[in-house]
Amino acid sequence: MTNWETRFSFGDDAGLPRRPLASVTLPAPPANVLAPVPLTERVHRMMNPAPRVELPFDEGYRNPAWQPPKADEQQPAAVETSEEALPPVIPVPERDLGSEVSELLESTFKYLDQFAVVEKPDDFERGYQNPLDTSRPAPQPKSDTEIGFETRKTALLDSLHAWADSFTHFLSDHRSWRTETIRNEYQEAWAACKQQDAIVAGIVAEGQQAVAEMRNLKQAQAKARLLAEGHVEAEPDLNDLPSQADLDRWRAENVRLKAAWKVADEAVSAEISRQRSLRLRYEREVIKRRALRQVERSLRLKLGGEDVKDPGTGLVGAPEL
Repeated sequence: MTNWETRFSFGDDAGLPRRPLASVTLPAPPANVLAPVPLTERVHRMMNPAPRVELPFDEGYRNPAWQPPKADEQQPAAVETSEEALPPVIPVPERDLGSEVSELLESTFKYLDQFAVVEKPDDFERGYQNPLDTSRPAPQPKSDTEIGFETRKTALLDSLHAWADSFTHFLSDHRSWRTETIRNEYQEAWAACKQQDAIVAGIVAEGQQAVAEMRNLKQAQAKARLLAEGHVEAEPDLNDLPSQADLDRWRAENVRLKAAWKVADEAVSAEISRQRSLRLRYEREVIKRRALRQVERSLRLKLGGEDVKDPGTGLVGAPEL
């Protein structure tokens, strides 16, 4: 019994034999089709959307007439190591630590200056006898105890002044050491930011090349598809009495064109996967660059004596230097 090809018609063809549906083999999904995302994962992505990272080479998808820059313009600028590539010198503001220490101990100095070692006796008798007398009372001789306390108060004031000077020197030395430490950290952060900028620029140039490569691959794919489909439609008709050699040549050419079409499809799929990996790498490097820029800015503000905002709590602290 001859196996009939499955026929589709809007007319009455009930008398024609049909191939059972169970014998129909569905084609495998393309390699570039992703697996379905579970519902919980879709809800999580909706509630926590990823930050949008603008890709410079997306312009090729939005504008088909866009052309990538020339090869000599795509190469990222190399990170220079000469003196011209050194980070800028951030001036550290001047700070009068001696005045700050004096202001801190001002209340203590005033208290000691006004401290009465021995309370002066009231000249009640003289005031009682002559209420209008405004003359000063006669000086009273100081006792040994009073003289001892005055000496101890003077020595205490001297030691407090010496301690204030020592404290000022300590703060000054610590500020110099801390300034040098932050300056070294800033130089390292600045160099890391420049290096990360070069990495991102290299990925952008690679993405621009990928857009042009994808355009060429799709053109080759479309050409291979048209040739293969056109050759199928040009199958020799037995009514035209073709020879066996004609049929063999047609079949060999058909196999070759379909193989070329398959190779073009695989090349496009591979390029799509490569561009997807490139996009993910670009997003990771951009996030890394953003983090490095935050570190560089924080160190720059510290050197400039400006208030620094804590990224964890969002609180603004006093200048460190």
